[in-house]
Amino acid sequence: GSLLIPAACRLRGWLPHRWHHWSAMRAVLPAMPLRLLRRCASHSGRAHRHCLPGAGVVAVVGAACGGGVAASSRSPVRCEGDDVDDDIRGLSRSQRQGSSSLRRVQVVTEGHAEYIKGLKIWGVGIKDDPIPGEKRGKGVQHLRSTQWVYALACFIQDHFAQMCGMMRYALLIEETCPGYDFRYFVNCSEGLFHKALDEGLQTQNSRDLLMMASWCLMAAAEVSQDPFYDRHHVRHSEEWRRSMRRDFYASYLEPEVPFVEDVEDVGFETALGKYGLSSCRFDLIPPVALERLDIHNELCRVKWTFDPGAWLREGFLISGRVDSMHRHYWSIHARDYSEDHLAHGIWNLMALYHVIVIFPEKNDLVNFAALRESQREMSAHGEDESRE
Repeated sequence: GSLLIPAACRLRGWLPHRWHHWSAMRAVLPAMPLRLLRRCASHSGRAHRHCLPGAGVVAVVGAACGGGVAASSRSPVRCEGDDVDDDIRGLSRSQRQGSSSLRRVQVVTEGHAEYIKGLKIWGVGIKDDPIPGEKRGKGVQHLRSTQWVYALACFIQDHFAQMCGMMRYALLIEETCPGYDFRYFVNCSEGLFHKALDEGLQTQNSRDLLMMASWCLMAAAEVSQDPFYDRHHVRHSEEWRRSMRRDFYASYLEPEVPFVEDVEDVGFETALGKYGLSSCRFDLIPPVALERLDIHNELCRVKWTFDPGAWLREGFLISGRVDSMHRHYWSIHARDYSEDHLAHGIWNLMALYHVIVIFPEKNDLVNFAALRESQREMSAHGEDESRE
C-alpha cells in the first residue's frame, strides 16, 4: 500500500488542473485504501479539490505532494476539518466503519413538524393530511372528466403558440395596468364560449373553441389574486400565490425544457401500437386551477351525497348547463366572492365537453352558424331564380 504514495504523488506532474487522464486514474483509485488517501492528503497544509470529468467525483489533492485522493460515487468525501456530508453511500462498508473523519449517517431524523410523527427516513417523510386521519381538504380527483383532461393536454400541445401569444399580450398590458391579465383571460374565455355556442357545440370547431375557453378560464384562475379561493391564505400564503403566478408564465414563455413541435412518425407510432399517444402536455395544465377544480368536486360530493358522479355516466341536457355557465361568468365579473365562481366555471366547461363527446344526443342547442349559412344559400338561390 505504501508503494502507492510516491506513485500517487508523481501523478501531479502530468495532470492539469482538471483531470483529463481519468481513464488512468480509474485503475489507481479503487486500489487505494482510505487510510492511504487520508495520509496523502495530510501532506498538504491546504486541500485542493479537482472535479473528475464524467464521474461526479471530487478528488482532494495535496498541494505539496500533489497526490492523495478520496472518491465517492455520489458526493464528495471530505477530510477532517471539513463539513462532512451525510451521504457517503459511495464508500464500501469497511471504509464507512473504519473512517473516524466521517460522521455517522442519520438514517432516521426527527423534529420535522409537517411530517407524520415528525420523522423522515433517508430524508423522505410523509406529510400529514390537512385534517389528520381524513382526506378532506385535498380535493376529489376521480370526479374530473378523464376525456376532458386528456383532450386538454393534447390541445395545449397543438395550440401552444396561440397560448403563448395570449400570455405575452396579457403580460405586456399588465406592466402598466395591474390586474389586466385576470380580466383579459376571463373575457377571452367568455367570448370563446359564445362563439362555440353559435355553432351549438355541434362541430369540431365549436369543441376547439370550448377547450380554449376552458384553458383561458384556468389561466385566469392561475393569475388571479382575487379572494374567490382561500381568501384568508390559510392553505397558501400570498407569496406562494405570487410565486405560482410567475411559474405559470415561465412554464410557457421561458420553459426549462424547450417546446418540441409534434412531427408525425408513422413507423414510430406503428411500433408503439396500442401504447401510442397523441402528443400531450399534462405538465402545462394550470396546477392552481386544477387544485380549485378538485376542491369544487369535494364540495359537490358534500352537496350530492348520494351519487356525485352520476353526470359522468348519465349526462345531462346541455342547455341547462349552459345556463349555469352564464351565471358563473356574471358572478366573476361582479366579483361575487361568496363562492369560487372560477372553479364553478371550470367545472361547467369540463362537464359540457364531457357530455357533448360521450352523450351527443343530450345536446339540445341550435347551430345558429349553420342556420345562417342555410338562409344565405336559400336567399342566393332565390335571387338566381328571379334573374332567370
